[in-house]
Parts: sequence; structure tokens; C-alpha cells
Amino acid sequence: MLVTTQGQVHYLWWAVNQDGTVLDILVQRRRDAKAAKRFFRKVLKGQGEAPRGLFSDKLGSYCVAARERLPGTPHDTSGPEAGGPNHACQSTSAGRH
Repeated sequence: MLVTTQGQVHYLWWAVNQDGTVLDILVQRRRDAKAAKRFFRKVLKGQGEAPRGLFSDKLGSYCVAARERLPGTPHDTSGPEAGGPNHACQSTSAGRH
């Protein structure tokens, strides 16, 4: 989500659990892999355990951060309107050694 503050565009990142409770919110100027990794680190630091799954939009930086911060955690990039799981982030790294 885009947020404009004092004429500058920022990105609003937020994490919610399966019950819809907001776990954390972060406003950053970038929406790249470094920003995603920072957000994941911030959210995971406050949790007692790793998530069973990750759902996000199709932004590529989420894939990079998920592979590094949450290895082995299923990452679904399909929205509720897509009608089924899309594990695009995991399939792009499959077969690489």
C-alpha cells in the first residue's frame, strides 16, 4: 500500500496472522528485497515460532526474503480471487543447487 507523507511516497508493510490480528506494521521508502528482508526480520523477531505458511502479493522481493528468512515455509502468491495455490516463489528456485 502506498502512503504519501510530506509529499514523499512510502510503502506500508503489515503482517497479520490467520485470525486477522495485525502483528506488525512498517513504513519504508523502498519496496525491494532489502526492505522485505528487514520487515520479515522485524516481524519474526516478535513471534515465538516460525509461521506455517506465508501469503503475499506477487512482488518478487517477498520471494527473495521468504527464501532467506523462512526456508522451507510454503509461500502462496495467489490471492483469494485466484482460486488455488500458486507457489511461484518456490518453483523458481527448484532445481537450483
